[in-house]
Amino acid sequence: MEQIFILGVSRTGSKFYMQLLNSHKDIFISPELIFRHPIKKDFHALLEVSIKEGDSVEKIVDKLFNFKERLPFTRTITKIGKKKLIEGLSLLKELTPYSIFDCFIKLSALHETKSIYGAKFPVHFRYSEELIDNFKDSKIFFLTRDPRAIYVSDVKKKKKESKGEYYRFKVKYLIRFFVLFYTIIEWRMSLKVYEKCMRKYSTNRFKLMKYENVIHENKSVINDIAAFINCSVDDLNLDEIKIVDSSYEGGISADRWKESINSLEKFVFKLLIGRKMKKYGY
Repeated sequence: MEQIFILGVSRTGSKFYMQLLNSHKDIFISPELIFRHPIKKDFHALLEVSIKEGDSVEKIVDKLFNFKERLPFTRTITKIGKKKLIEGLSLLKELTPYSIFDCFIKLSALHETKSIYGAKFPVHFRYSEELIDNFKDSKIFFLTRDPRAIYVSDVKKKKKESKGEYYRFKVKYLIRFFVLFYTIIEWRMSLKVYEKCMRKYSTNRFKLMKYENVIHENKSVINDIAAFINCSVDDLNLDEIKIVDSSYEGGISADRWKESINSLEKFVFKLLIGRKMKKYGY
């Protein structure tokens, strides 16, 4: 095992897994860097253009430091520093977006004096195969959750964003309508991608993790995670996990979404993805 990645849809407890893995003395999982995404601005596109134009390592690094799309990315690259990043990229046999990204997250882990590295949601799940092909010895945690709970959680997040100083969610009206169908499409597609990967690659490289199990079967989940990455349960420390994600506001609960969804919305979920939900125990 060379790298560990967390993939799947948002609002599925990814920060829990990142923090739990980071409690291990040898593992460091970088935060959500948005390396490869079909909608959001990502730095894969920046690297593609820069390499195509024949930029020097120094110029590539300058462009990365000027890429300030997301705070986790800015914090991570600042922590690494220009000098270390230039030195690391200069040692690469070939400059590609993925070789640069590999160097990036490796240096981030070395800064924390850890040898096993990875990232949380580095690519949108639609690029799962591309990520796996570029990291042939990696292990993947693929996250999912009851799509109705994802929907309710995401509606709350979007409404909160819409009231902030910097509005990030572009659809200001009919938020529930938009998020409802977006959730259904993304959730169904994510599990199709997971199933395809399970057929195409070695199954011992993938572990499907359900948000609900973190709440109801906490110890069992930790045992499964430890077995999957071949470490001792004692190496993972729950005390290191901080409740910082909006998914946990108001206390941890797998069923809190039921208070915030109406009958019509439930019917739409059942009509469009009921069979897939049943397959995965929802």
